Amino acid sequence: MTALLLWYLMLALMVAGLAIIFWSGKLVRAFLGLLIVLLGVAGLYFLAGTEFLAAAQIMVYIGGILVLMAFGLMLSDRDDHNEPINTSSGRIYNLMLCLGLGALLVMVVNRFLASTKLPSPLIQAPQQQVQLLGISLMTTHLLPLELVGILLLVALVGALVIAGKNIASD
Repeated sequence: MTALLLWYLMLALMVAGLAIIFWSGKLVRAFLGLLIVLLGVAGLYFLAGTEFLAAAQIMVYIGGILVLMAFGLMLSDRDDHNEPINTSSGRIYNLMLCLGLGALLVMVVNRFLASTKLPSPLIQAPQQQVQLLGISLMTTHLLPLELVGILLLVALVGALVIAGKNIASD
């Protein structure tokens, strides 16, 4: 019962973060809403018994991508970061959209929870989970792991080439 209550708390946290994103008039506040949503997702991973995925969610998405987006915002030449990004009168539409999507999410999850018997969190200790994940990545999933590494390397080189062309043209 406590796990279900915590699950609903994480869901409410994520919906609140989405509401901040929808209603915020400023880009920095939208970043804060995204941070709250990503923390809620990490909490769901933790409740599911996958502590490694929760830690990876926090380190990669919150510690990496969100900080990178904040640096991109700070380093951009625009001076209108404090200007509203949503100046239209669609706040009621945004409210209805947020509440509708939240209600849809709750209905889908409730239907899923009612129709399936969820397994208890993994019985293995967290250290064994990480060890099994490492063994799996280095044996059966080695090729996809290497392909993702090559893809990231190509993306990094492409970003450097694009940045070099922009610097040379200035």
